[in-house]
Amino acid sequence: MFNFGTHLKMLRKSKNLTQKQLAENIGASESGIQNYELGTRKPTYDMLISLADYFDVSIDYLVGRNIQGSFRAWLASFQDVDTPMGDFAGDVCRCNDYPEEESYDRLLQYFEYKARFYNNPVVVDLFKTAWNFYKSLSYND
Repeated sequence: MFNFGTHLKMLRKSKNLTQKQLAENIGASESGIQNYELGTRKPTYDMLISLADYFDVSIDYLVGRNIQGSFRAWLASFQDVDTPMGDFAGDVCRCNDYPEEESYDRLLQYFEYKARFYNNPVVVDLFKTAWNFYKSLSYND
């Protein structure tokens, strides 16, 4: 089931922002952002517009109504983020041997191979983290 707070937190972290910075950038309070991420409060329509405009996404995307498509396509949205996940996403998007079948078992096998090949066991952990989040979003059963 889709969790707006988790999704908002992921978007915020993808921009390397604190809750306070996001709040300042969109004219909200830090406690408001905290409450949205914790799920104790839901944003107003105007706040959804502000958040969607700030992150350059649709309101449908923001509220989990059109988060679908392949794992690789979803992961591509992180490739410009300066974090280990961003590096991982960029590497995946540049792979020319990426598996056509996007089942968890097939992709885990692929990333375990890559981890051994590049002697980088973190790759498997990054894949598992990304996959779990991707599958927690709606429309990706």
